[in-house]
Amino acid sequence: MITNACDHSCPMCCNKLYNIDEIPVPTVKELKTVNTLCITGGEPFLIKEVANDIAIAIRVHYPNIKNIYVYTSGTALYEYLQAGCDIDGFDGITICPKNSNDWDNVLAMLHEYRNQFKELKSNRLYYFTNDKIGKEIIETHEFKGFKIIERYWDPVFKTPDDEIFRRLPIFYV
Repeated sequence: MITNACDHSCPMCCNKLYNIDEIPVPTVKELKTVNTLCITGGEPFLIKEVANDIAIAIRVHYPNIKNIYVYTSGTALYEYLQAGCDIDGFDGITICPKNSNDWDNVLAMLHEYRNQFKELKSNRLYYFTNDKIGKEIIETHEFKGFKIIERYWDPVFKTPDDEIFRRLPIFYV
């Protein structure tokens, strides 16, 4: 987690289900045991140019980390790419649109920047079970290079047993 800043106010956001200040900061020892890392927030792409720089720095300092992914709702990523920022530090992007504006931006982004996404080895596009707009878009568009995953709002945030959840306090705003 690199920030709690977000451009949404989702009623069931998992960030509202715990005290962010109580999330531990990763230790060097922990980071040296990690194979895969996911950068998240809030919305990581609200911090212009920083998300990709963090991924690159992590890769330099922790060569054991072979996979770096990032989680976004899409709109901030689209604006990030429009500003000329790179995503070459990532191995994959997980996009989870939250509203019709996100979906519009995701469709435009995946058209305009499709070559950048082709370079990544694992991309996911989530949509929520109760999202009628998202379901319709998923059914009527082709998303080459993206695994489509249906999700549901979970009222209780639980870190999977094989994962750890940490925050980077430097960019915590």
